[in-house]
Amino acid sequence: MPLVGIGVPVYNGEEFIEKRLESILNQTFTDFEVIISDNASTDRTQEICKKYEKNDKRIRFFQQEKNCGLFHNYEFVLNHANGKYFVDANVDDFWHEDFLKENVSVLESNPQIVVSMSKIKRYGSNTDEFRIKPKDTFVQKRYKKFRDFFRPFNIIPISGTFEEKVIFCLRNFNFWIQFGVFRREKLLKSIHKKPFYGWDWAMVLKSLQYGDVHVINKELLFFYTGGSSSKGITKFFKTQNISRLFLLFPYYSFTEWCRKNIGTKFIFKNLDYFLWINILGSIAVLKDQIGK
Repeated sequence: MPLVGIGVPVYNGEEFIEKRLESILNQTFTDFEVIISDNASTDRTQEICKKYEKNDKRIRFFQQEKNCGLFHNYEFVLNHANGKYFVDANVDDFWHEDFLKENVSVLESNPQIVVSMSKIKRYGSNTDEFRIKPKDTFVQKRYKKFRDFFRPFNIIPISGTFEEKVIFCLRNFNFWIQFGVFRREKLLKSIHKKPFYGWDWAMVLKSLQYGDVHVINKELLFFYTGGSSSKGITKFFKTQNISRLFLLFPYYSFTEWCRKNIGTKFIFKNLDYFLWINILGSIAVLKDQIGK
């Protein structure tokens, strides 16, 4: 059994998939398997992936009959992984050759760590997406200020009690650790069974029950800033098969998840935070509509 399972959920990724797979296969750590799930792509993704599968026995390729949304595609690769550890490999991101080696080394030597991550270097067309421009409307300016304040690009170690870790993660928007290397069994216990806007945040928070977060002080992951999350909340709801009933307040479901899983008292203690993210979500939806 390989030590690490690498999940590659992909949809129409022909522009990036070869570079992504090359960065995986060129890792200095080699005891891994790669599970690719193509979410009914309409481009050359399937053709490219099958070529790599044929040339490397560590790769397993699956083709979904219809687009099942990002959540279910992620769940699919996680459920089909066999390794002690698991990492989600976004198709448009890529790794430094030592990404796996350094993160696996941390997990192997520190049983109290549930996820190990590195610093991130951003690349792509939206690296300055929150910079206010002269032509921005009033709503766009407010949105960028809110977004920059409440969603900074942080990768920070976390330790302490479960509630302390949750509060720290929320307040510092430390959710980019979702692209780190997890203990697979703990991650399986952390994923929600149904999709909602913020399911990945909920998964990260739940995983903090099982251990601490370690961050390697090196830029070993290169994160593309033009992905699905940069296309607006409205389009995200549509493409990920999430009910649009909550589109007006997109973070309502996440807030309700926190209430049920962490407690009503926790919500009231951090009421300012939950009010702001719900306001921010509504502003983002309004921005999407004005942008049309």
